[in-house]
Amino acid sequence: MKHPSDSSKQTRLEKRLVAQVAKALGASLPAQPLRLFCGASVQVDGVNEKKRVLYEAFSHIGEIKSGQERKLARDLLKLIAVERDRGGKWRKVICVHDQPAVRLLSGRSWLAAVVHDFRFEIFRASASASGRARLVAIQRRQRMVNA
Repeated sequence: MKHPSDSSKQTRLEKRLVAQVAKALGASLPAQPLRLFCGASVQVDGVNEKKRVLYEAFSHIGEIKSGQERKLARDLLKLIAVERDRGGKWRKVICVHDQPAVRLLSGRSWLAAVVHDFRFEIFRASASASGRARLVAIQRRQRMVNA
């Protein structure tokens, strides 16, 4: 039996986000581990080496708390590390569901400064009402278990 805070359902929703972004960008974006020159590996939600696109999904709806802010910061840093490791300019895309995440990444936060300075693109995914409701229910279960 899976742990109540298991994120596999959230991961399935993120795969739908990847499909939306891939369609919008005209590029397939398979998730894959990448080995960096130093020998470390990172898992990226979506990569297209030919079109030089790196992608991370942030499946969260509602207020951004410190844990979600840290997750976004790690995703930004991960894509910067891959870009620097591979060399040249890459399209770095962060996909979000909700306005609070957009505000955090485009407002007056230090994360917004990183997004601007390192030329990230913020993609706001559309989700059906049922998809949003499923995501909120998943978050609520995770919150109850992790409280």
